[in-house]
Amino acid sequence: MIAYALAHGMHRLMGITMPNNRGMITLAQRLDFDIDVQIKDGIVNLILPLYTNGRQLAVCNVIRIQHLTSKHTHNLGN
Repeated sequence: MIAYALAHGMHRLMGITMPNNRGMITLAQRLDFDIDVQIKDGIVNLILPLYTNGRQLAVCNVIRIQHLTSKHTHNLGN
């Protein structure tokens, strides 16, 4: 999803999950999402800025490289 967002010029990726979805929250933390727990509403907002001050963030560069590498490897197998 991050590679898709980058490819389509999005500046941030946002999601919402439940506070008890520890797997999703842990994954979001590992990918440097900002985590905003809204106890009153019973949700967790997940926000990943893809660009800051017009520059693509480092985590996004890594994901783009991984995406392009896996796409290239997949095409070699066909």
